[in-house]
Amino acid sequence: MFDKVDPKLSKVIQDKVSAPVVNIGEAVGKLDDKMAQKLGLSKDTMVSPFIIDAHASLLGIGSEKDKEMTMVMGTSTCHLMLNEKQHQVPGISGSVKGAIIPELFAYEAGQSAVGDLFEYVAKQAPKSYVDEAANRNMTVFELMNEKIKHQMPGESGLIALDWHNGNRSVLSDSNLTGCIFGLTLQTKHEDIYRAYLEATAFGTKMIMQQYQDWHMEVEKVFACGGIPKKNAVMMDIYANVLNKKLIVMDSEYATSNRSSNIRCSQWWRT
Repeated sequence: MFDKVDPKLSKVIQDKVSAPVVNIGEAVGKLDDKMAQKLGLSKDTMVSPFIIDAHASLLGIGSEKDKEMTMVMGTSTCHLMLNEKQHQVPGISGSVKGAIIPELFAYEAGQSAVGDLFEYVAKQAPKSYVDEAANRNMTVFELMNEKIKHQMPGESGLIALDWHNGNRSVLSDSNLTGCIFGLTLQTKHEDIYRAYLEATAFGTKMIMQQYQDWHMEVEKVFACGGIPKKNAVMMDIYANVLNKKLIVMDSEYATSNRSSNIRCSQWWRT
């Protein structure tokens, strides 16, 4: 096929991607002398194969079986699952065997704006909110969470779509845009913030439902990353919307911790 594109590409696969496949948790080799000296490490330091940052989180939090969905929440959110079988789930980013655990298929879907969306709202906060937060030695997020924590669902009458950076799953259209309905002269800034919290929660529910509609049951949901531990109000909204057992991880660093553990595991195997 490639030689039809250009004769020079006739052996591109053999030349570029013919190296042996090494599973996560196995050793690629050791640092060479030059890199060991540059990094200040022993030349006996074992090197593990790369793993996608979000994927490492599943290993870090112990979500290593089916019927568990992991939300890795930061500027965006990745929704990850594992399964012994490969199901054709429309609208997700894809599935790859062995990407996280050998012999299991790793599935990924996502929302392209979550933390970025909340940051966008915080930056639009009125000066009075910024001043109040500063005077009370708290962040604008903490102030808005305080203002909305006793609101009932839908109390403000606002409905929002969180497509400010397109829709990754399940519509897979980066050209879509976000919107908010129900604004009145009485709408407060924290009402808009809560509407976006609810929007991302329902966006996650759509993704979860897509998994379930294609034979991947979800019984338990894990939340990790930089946001969940810091925002109890948000996690309460998510738990109510998803109607699943939601486990918020205590550590913000599941990804980096597990990546280090994978590397360390190679040391003890030598």
